[in-house]
Amino acid sequence: MLTEVSVIEFKNYTPKRTSHSDYSYGGWYLIERKRDGLKYIGKSIEVLYRLRQHVTKSNPKTAIDSSIKELGVDAFRYYVIDNYSNYGIDFFTRELEIIIENELIRIYKTFHPHGLNKTYYERI
Repeated sequence: MLTEVSVIEFKNYTPKRTSHSDYSYGGWYLIERKRDGLKYIGKSIEVLYRLRQHVTKSNPKTAIDSSIKELGVDAFRYYVIDNYSNYGIDFFTRELEIIIENELIRIYKTFHPHGLNKTYYERI
């Protein structure tokens, strides 16, 4: 279930989590580069805030952040794939978030060089 998110929606987003163990705003997201369709899969315990970080970082440390900085925010589409709450993911079941992320990387074929993910994440 891909739900497109507008840049304005996440650029103006204010964090809502009540604690570090609050996973109610978490989930997986996809960023797609418009010019060639290359994609990136990510996860976060607060998805909209993480998307905001991708486009506002002044010192990018990942391939996706560097690409956004180089090409501009509007050169990409942003999507929420699914929410942690649909899988019962919380602080105690967070190992599942990585398993699902790795499966999404496989399904969407986002691992480099066919996509913008450069790393698979190990289990917690």
